[in-house]
Amino acid sequence: MKKLLLILPLLFWFGCEDDKDENPLYGLWEFDQLHTISGYDTLGLVTVDEPTWWAKITENSYKEYFKMGTADSICYIEGIGYPIVISELGENLYQLDVSNDNNTGLELEVDGNRLYFRMVNDARDGPTASAIKIDSYDFTPLCD
Repeated sequence: MKKLLLILPLLFWFGCEDDKDENPLYGLWEFDQLHTISGYDTLGLVTVDEPTWWAKITENSYKEYFKMGTADSICYIEGIGYPIVISELGENLYQLDVSNDNNTGLELEVDGNRLYFRMVNDARDGPTASAIKIDSYDFTPLCD
């Protein structure tokens, strides 16, 4: 009985590990800044008035959502959940190889709750877009 009393606290301690080791890349990201060019001027990342693009990243998939329509008639497009391979390039710096028709490579940097997004084959010096991590979003109604 004494052995059981010694083992129970250990089992409880191991069973209650927190998820601090979870990759900070995983989650739902709302793109609120886009790389902008106006005429011949490169403005860099500019905050959008209303987000229209989201990405959900898990251990093995990448899925995008898009807002369509006008204020009177808004709907959402749910993209395909593409399989991905995540490579860690450095501290909070990742490359995602997305298995789609284009075999796209994305370079993503996480800085707290902010994500910086860049296409691997993009000639721009800085990120293409930036997103903030959110807990959830209601993507209804879906577009026909």
